[in-house]
Amino acid sequence: MQYKTPGIYIKDLTPPQSAIPFVETALPVFIGYTEEAKDGAGKDLSYKAFRVRDLEHYISFFKGAYRPRSYEIEVDPQNEHKVLSSKADKRFFLYDCIQQYFDNGGGDCFIISLGNYKEAQPKLLDFQKALEAASKTPEITLILYPDSVLLEPKDLGALQQASLQHCFEHKNRFLIADIKEADRWEEGVQDFRNNVGINQLRYGAAYFPWLFSTYDHAFYFRELRFRDIDTGNLIQDDSVFSSSADLDLARKHQEMLSQLKLRGEYVEKILKCLSGFEISRENFSPLSQEWNKRAREFSIENSKGEDPENKAEILLTQNLEFLSQIILSFPKLETDEQFPDELNDYLFELKSKSAFTEVITASIGLHKAVEDEGLLIDEVEQEDIVAAYTALSGTNWLQEGTVEEVPLVLIEGEDASSKRNFVQKQASEYARVLAVALSSLFDLALSHEALAEEQLFSQHPFFKQVFEHLSLQLKRLPPSAAIAGVYSATDRLRGVFKAPANVILEATLGPVIEIDDRDQEGLNVHSTGKSINVIRPMRGRGIRIWGARTLAGNDNEWRYVPVRRFFNYVEDFVKLAAEPFVFEPNDANTWTRLRFLIDNFLTAQWRKGALAGITTEEAFFVNVGLNETMSQQDILEGRMIIEVGLAATRPAEFIVIRYLCRMENN
Repeated sequence: MQYKTPGIYIKDLTPPQSAIPFVETALPVFIGYTEEAKDGAGKDLSYKAFRVRDLEHYISFFKGAYRPRSYEIEVDPQNEHKVLSSKADKRFFLYDCIQQYFDNGGGDCFIISLGNYKEAQPKLLDFQKALEAASKTPEITLILYPDSVLLEPKDLGALQQASLQHCFEHKNRFLIADIKEADRWEEGVQDFRNNVGINQLRYGAAYFPWLFSTYDHAFYFRELRFRDIDTGNLIQDDSVFSSSADLDLARKHQEMLSQLKLRGEYVEKILKCLSGFEISRENFSPLSQEWNKRAREFSIENSKGEDPENKAEILLTQNLEFLSQIILSFPKLETDEQFPDELNDYLFELKSKSAFTEVITASIGLHKAVEDEGLLIDEVEQEDIVAAYTALSGTNWLQEGTVEEVPLVLIEGEDASSKRNFVQKQASEYARVLAVALSSLFDLALSHEALAEEQLFSQHPFFKQVFEHLSLQLKRLPPSAAIAGVYSATDRLRGVFKAPANVILEATLGPVIEIDDRDQEGLNVHSTGKSINVIRPMRGRGIRIWGARTLAGNDNEWRYVPVRRFFNYVEDFVKLAAEPFVFEPNDANTWTRLRFLIDNFLTAQWRKGALAGITTEEAFFVNVGLNETMSQQDILEGRMIIEVGLAATRPAEFIVIRYLCRMENN
């Protein structure tokens, strides 16, 4: 640089520095079936990797847990109807597993939904398609399939083989595999080892047994089906479960059962009256959701002002007809002796409230006013609404001509858009009042059914046994998600080089099967080399992961999970660190800068305890250069070759304590 003008010149002599890339070590993808899969704009998220930060975030896009439609209970009639087994019609585990992942310290994760689980039949093709989708998200480092245990053993094995190959190809990924349950746990383990294959086993680990979570699942008496283990037939007469040597006690138990059935019938009658709104016992919201949806559609069309195609007017007409359907629900609820006293009392009190009858009156007036303005309201609907009010109030509006006296609610002189908007606003308020009334009636019926059910499950000997058995069965979960949470927490607190083992599992009551030392011998070390890590209750120390081996248990280099995952981490780092040097001059300056960057990174890992050796020279080496890792021909052909060697620390899996008893001579 030539200096021609007098002054002060500043020159920065700092050599160019490459930014040290941040590399994730425990960012899992959970693949399974969900209740829903839509983003905020309503776009389908199926087969797309979507990142969530916590359970609430997951729920906002994928909703909640699967609700089985029925449960089958096998009973032994020869042994006082003892419960032998219980199972749901179908199970999906992803929601509970996500919850257990976060409860065990998990951080951000990706979700790939395989679609709505309500009608889903788990298929290998679904999971394979999701695995392909995971390839498009490079940040993923762990792969889990909680719902894969729903596949047949051979299909599950094929999926796990494909996943191990996928991890090998990506280099920075690791599979946490679940083992499908079997009638005898040894058979399940054997099926797993037979089907998981023999290739790329160092890129995965398996954990066993399943866990009992702490999460409760609601189920109802009406969903229970009982099967006689002797005949194999369903038991149709529930009264057989109330037998007792004490006749008074038997009558009491039978009365509990009869009362619960009766309360359930009341709920079903209300549901039948509201059948047009697709309301279920678990969800009363479709009524308000449908109305809000209609109101939004109307608002969009009406806001356009001009309405040459009458779209806004037609939508308003449809909304008023929907309002009439709500009104017409009330007379359907009024038949002699249909409901018990408390529900009839509610209906009587509702009718006696002036505010409620005013809404009915106003609704009729609204329809009449719209009809007079020339909108397309069916006269039959008008007649039906009057009939509904007559049923509620006992007043014959048609004979008295009261309808004609209802004042018009439309504003004189306003334009069509303003009039439509006014009518819609009034209708929305009326619909809200009437929907609340229906909802309160339904909630009242449900609450009485729930009280009767609680009494049955807590005081009836047989149904108490059913409740306890089924509650425990519904807590069973494959362990992979809890393990992934431990991976994430261990990496964050200690580092990826620390074995994710000897760690307490949270949100679990314990393993489904208790494994002792002798059982674990064949799981941890096996002739096939396919080691399986065991989860065990430790005396006074909680439920702990008691193993840290990959599926390559016979491989001296890749036997341990932290070793394989640490090398994944280093490989990923070196790859990202080298990317800025692509197209840089392949000369000594570039080699030195790259060596310096990798050397600094590995030194930091050595100081954390990830690498063995008293000095860095003993812990690792980084080689790059002419006549060191490359020939002149390599340079001419544009190849820069880097060699990295690591002395990774390994878990102290077997601690041997030697005792020597020494006798002192007197």
